[in-house]
Amino acid sequence: MEIKKAEVSFGAAYYPEEWDEEHWEADAALMQKMGLAVVRMGEYAWPKIETSEGQFNFTWLDEVIEIFAKHRIKTVLGIPTSVVPRWLIEKYPDILATNRSGLTFDYGAKNPVCYSIADYIDKCVILASTIAEHYKENPNVVGYQVDDEIGENYDDFCYCPACTHAFGRWLEKKYNSVERLNNSWGPMTYCQSFKQIKPPRNIATNRNPSQILDWKRFRSDLMVSFIGKLTNAVKAQNGNKFVTSNIAIENGVNIYDIATKLDFVSYNNFPDTIKNSAINREKPVQTAAKQEFMRGAKNSSVWVMEQQCGAAGSSSLSRAVLPGQMRLWTTQAVAHGADTIIFARWRPHIYDTDEYCEGILPLYGDTSRVYEELQRTVMMLKPAMNDIRNVNTSSTCNIIYSQEESWALNLQKIHEDFSYETAITEYYNAFYERNIPVDFISTDRDFKYSKLVVAPYLYMLDRGLQARLDTFVMAGGTVIFTMRSGVKNNDNTCRTDGPQPCGLDAMAGVAVTGSDCLCDSPVSVRWVAPLPSVKTSVNTPTGIVRKLEPMPLPPASRMYGRYWADIIKTYEETEVLAEFGGDGFYSGKPAVTVHKHGSGRAYFISTDPSPSLLRLVIAHAVNAVGLSKSPKSPTGVEIVRRSGKENDWLFIINHNKVACKVETPPMSLGPYGVRVLAVAKPRAPITVN
Repeated sequence: MEIKKAEVSFGAAYYPEEWDEEHWEADAALMQKMGLAVVRMGEYAWPKIETSEGQFNFTWLDEVIEIFAKHRIKTVLGIPTSVVPRWLIEKYPDILATNRSGLTFDYGAKNPVCYSIADYIDKCVILASTIAEHYKENPNVVGYQVDDEIGENYDDFCYCPACTHAFGRWLEKKYNSVERLNNSWGPMTYCQSFKQIKPPRNIATNRNPSQILDWKRFRSDLMVSFIGKLTNAVKAQNGNKFVTSNIAIENGVNIYDIATKLDFVSYNNFPDTIKNSAINREKPVQTAAKQEFMRGAKNSSVWVMEQQCGAAGSSSLSRAVLPGQMRLWTTQAVAHGADTIIFARWRPHIYDTDEYCEGILPLYGDTSRVYEELQRTVMMLKPAMNDIRNVNTSSTCNIIYSQEESWALNLQKIHEDFSYETAITEYYNAFYERNIPVDFISTDRDFKYSKLVVAPYLYMLDRGLQARLDTFVMAGGTVIFTMRSGVKNNDNTCRTDGPQPCGLDAMAGVAVTGSDCLCDSPVSVRWVAPLPSVKTSVNTPTGIVRKLEPMPLPPASRMYGRYWADIIKTYEETEVLAEFGGDGFYSGKPAVTVHKHGSGRAYFISTDPSPSLLRLVIAHAVNAVGLSKSPKSPTGVEIVRRSGKENDWLFIINHNKVACKVETPPMSLGPYGVRVLAVAKPRAPITVN
């Protein structure tokens, strides 16, 4: 049966269980006036829906859904498994999770549960099935969000007996024999039976990286299986209504895996928050990278299930959102793949830790600065969103992102300050600054539409990926490899089948002969090849003249490598683009190379490059494959092109606190200003999800 996303563009998260009935009608009228077309509700309401085991009360929810329907507002229902009722804990106390220290979590917060407990899973499946059955004929319920932010705070649990048993069974299914497990984990964790295996809980010294990686995979698989069971329960009753879930990269679950269980991916977008008194203010490129990764998880347009629309926090509060920022955040999310934006939330919570998260409206009143700004934003974006809905375009430039690589590199950090996610974002930024579109892809995706593939930190190189990359480059593709690639196999044990980068050395035209962890300081790098060309603009009496000129060479102080240096030797026909400087023993050794392989080429960056050095490398590669035709914009202004059914749409977004001018297309933008323009479509085909 064909599944279609609801044709709604904007909505709000609503919590009717916290408000008297007299508020429901008034709030629905205000939402309609604002231009909202959908509400998400119910994701915390299990205690109110199932008041005791097997006793379901839908009367109040039916009434709310009907009230919103009268105002032409559809409903996305939450399957509220993340907030369990007290009767469930009292009858099945084992469902509460246990942390690494052996402490069991108390009742009274989100996600305190163990996903290995059959009683919990069974009750959640019954809940999902009962809700879906009740609303299967209700046209005002258009879809479901299963669970809520699965994996949140899951890093330190669960280590209960049920998880111990389930982990052993998971390993037995993966390895088939204890001998294969021992060969993968090594002698430090030698065992004679799968029943002897314990979770990696409290180890006297450093923990076995292969064991820890399998533990992380196991926990991710538990959550993926849980979401899959909820989805199947809903689909068995409501096969024609969509199922999604708001998922997050940082929550310990493999996003690519969980995306296979959903009709489309949803995520929460909070660019400016505070947690545990620490400010988390994302740079625009970080927000854009996250949005593009979520789109890439299923190679499809997405929903933002919670869009920040005010100050946010739990134990403490972030700064007030400035005028224009909510319009900017909303526009940026749409530009990077969102079909629907649900604002979080309509009003602040009256209870619990999210009381500090502001809403569109305050706790009392029927208007606000936020309401008025977002009302204008909705009107501005609706024409574009009606056209781009369900349309996805693929870029010929890809970045491989792997959560398993992230887990492995964080287990054995090459440098205390190195972060895989930060490094990936910096590679993305080199394209983002030039308004070149990028798709994030998984390690098992093909390169059918690719011209340039950035493959950073392939620490645990999968041999299937290795073969596909080789085929891609031989056929004329371009790939960028980096330091710490081809170091280990999929079991997180060291490869011994050739020089590093193992499996990539012939393609990259280099072999690693040594390495240096740059513990205390970076190492200088000097560019030795001709500088790549970039577009420049010159004002003349007759107008603006645009031409190609060599990139200016950055100051020496901005050209360096950080965290790690692979000392390499080059193979025949490998060109050196940059060398290490300084007075160290590897001064003059290659830092960046490019090698012809078949009809294509492979770059190798043997250190973590400074932003200035990375810009040069990416510009060199972009020019080589002909990806340089992109609109130029001032610093802090991004230009994104998104395809629609009738038009293409340009989103011009000024992230600066001050006004600025854009040359192409010519315009002025105020502080946090945005423009959305319809433009003629190119001849390239589009795909409709």
